[in-house]
Amino acid sequence: MAPDLKQWVAEQRAHFQKGVLPPKGVDRLQILGLDLDPIPAEWEAAFGQLRVVVEEYGSTDLEKVAARAPDVATRELRQWLAQQRQLQANAELSVTREQRLRELGVDWRAESPEMWNTRLEQLSTFRNRYGHTNVAVSWDGEPGLGAWLEDQRRTHVEGALASKQFERLNELEISWELSVDDWEVRP
Repeated sequence: MAPDLKQWVAEQRAHFQKGVLPPKGVDRLQILGLDLDPIPAEWEAAFGQLRVVVEEYGSTDLEKVAARAPDVATRELRQWLAQQRQLQANAELSVTREQRLRELGVDWRAESPEMWNTRLEQLSTFRNRYGHTNVAVSWDGEPGLGAWLEDQRRTHVEGALASKQFERLNELEISWELSVDDWEVRP
């Protein structure tokens, strides 16, 4: 979708959500097949992806699944689940959605301390081998490690990274912000 068209569609959806889109406009857009409230459809699609992961791998721990099958537990799906956990923690997730996720086996804690420590050990090993911690998301030497590190950076920028985790990552001298030069030294 062209950027201008994408922006226009977003504006129409916002008008619809606010109740200011004229009924004639609603009718015309629906005739064209435009979903004016795509959030439920997007949520259902992500939920369906998570259900497939659970059926195939028996777990909603997407970090563990990503270590075995990075193409299944995608970054987008991990971010979606993290968002659901945040909504639940803020009491903003609907009871129905929370129940559906709970029935799949979602653990409402973000990431187990054991998994975080395992990833930190993997990062330390990477640093010892390559002399830096700029792990590419696409690096397949330790599937999921680059995405995990990117998540740590994002969590830090959002101010949500625990101080102990920040200290432990700093001990490995990670780059919190990557420059173009940093990308050139990645394996």
